[in-house]
Amino acid sequence: MRHKTSKNKGKYKSLFEKTIAGYFKTRNLKVEYEADKFLYTRPSSYTPDWKITARRYIESKGYFAPSDRRNLIAFRSQHPEIEILLLFANSANKLHRKSKTTYAEWADNHEFRWADFRKGIPQEWFK
Repeated sequence: MRHKTSKNKGKYKSLFEKTIAGYFKTRNLKVEYEADKFLYTRPSSYTPDWKITARRYIESKGYFAPSDRRNLIAFRSQHPEIEILLLFANSANKLHRKSKTTYAEWADNHEFRWADFRKGIPQEWFK
């Protein structure tokens, strides 16, 4: 449950945070709650499935998990010189049960080239 204070437009995420806010207030200590946001990258690694050339790989996906999607975007942002081609078992699958977005639409929206294995692998990928 989130809690509001009169001094803060934001919400505390826990009773403990609300307690700390009260501590600061009673001691007249001037602090700001969640005033800044910082981006960071985590050290990680990614191993594409199939190497075509030094800078082109195929990533084959039956199930396209949310973590796979996040990792692909993060990898590409840090390695724009590497092309990842997505090969879906079924490009018409939805991202999740309630989603209207298919795997193919996600790839298009994020500018990844893709193919549906049921229709074959494009020969142009190998040129």
